[in-house]
Amino acid sequence: MNQPLKLPPWLLILDIIGTVLLGLGLFGQFGGDNPVSPFAIPLIIIGALLMLPLMIFLVTRATNRG
Repeated sequence: MNQPLKLPPWLLILDIIGTVLLGLGLFGQFGGDNPVSPFAIPLIIIGALLMLPLMIFLVTRATNRG
């Protein structure tokens, strides 16, 4: 029987921060005229980059498991 996958807390924190930044960036890009609009593209890029470590962790664990 396989043991459940244990995620490091710092990866979850990075993913949550990245999700918030990505959401703010998308809101700034597509939400009309708002205070976040000038920073929309950098927020989207930074948010996506902060979400990458968890994705890499999950893919490497999935490929190593079987």
